[in-house]
Order: sequence, then C-alpha cells, then structure tokens
Amino acid sequence: MARPRKWKNVCALPPINEFLTYGAPGATVPSQVMTVEEYEVIRLIDKADMTQEECAAHMGVSRPTVQIIYNSARKKLADYLTGGGRLRIGGGDYRLCEERHAQCEPAHCRRYGCGGHGC
Repeated sequence: MARPRKWKNVCALPPINEFLTYGAPGATVPSQVMTVEEYEVIRLIDKADMTQEECAAHMGVSRPTVQIIYNSARKKLADYLTGGGRLRIGGGDYRLCEERHAQCEPAHCRRYGCGGHGC
C-alpha cells in the first residue's frame, strides 16, 4: 500500500508563475517546472530569512523534507538561470494556510492582505 500524501502548508500561490528567457522562441526552449512547495521553500528560506527548521514548522513537514525540496528548487533555478528557457511554477502536494502567520506578509498573501495591489 502506498504511503499517504503529506500536504505542505503554503501561504499563497505565487503572483507570477511563468518566466521565459527574453528572445527565446517559446516552443523550442528547455522547460523547468518548479512545484508550488519548492517556490514556498525558496521564499521562506531565501527571502524571509528563515532557517530550515523554521520553514519546516511553518509548512508542517520535517526539516529533512524541507532540505530535499530546497535542493530540488535550487537546482531548477540554477538550470534556468544558466541555460535559459522557460520556468513554470505549478503543481505539487500543497494546501493554502488557514491561519495568518508573520511570514504571510500582506504584499505576498492575498488571503490576508491586499495582495500587492497597493491597498
């Protein structure tokens, strides 16, 4: 029997979910797909300056799980930045947070803030 799915808590979906290298024809470029939880780990660790332990508590998973997700996300970012192409954010095993956290700043979290619309 398969192990049950472990949902990761995510503050909000990314405001921009696709990036394309300038000048690259869309149909012929290599494509990377980053999951929503990979995006959230990058946001929490690199932008919000959380430790892996804090990030794991926020997302409701173990620290080793966060490390695996973080390493995967960094590899995809490095491939995109050095090779160009298309980077799309979507999919994964996540659920939107039901509680308001300090890391869900109004500029990012559409559920509890203005969603970056200048309100």
